[in-house]
Amino acid sequence: MSSRRLSYILQQQVHLYTPTANELRERIDGYVEAERQIEGEMARRQLRA
Repeated sequence: MSSRRLSYILQQQVHLYTPTANELRERIDGYVEAERQIEGEMARRQLRA
């Protein structure tokens, strides 16, 4: 499961607005952004090849 999909699922499931839940969301958002950057770089490398 991709972190993007996991992020979507957790956003639907986690309705707590505690500091812990907010920290978890921020960490997942960071993973989602990193995954997007990696996918973009992989796509660029494939275009060059």
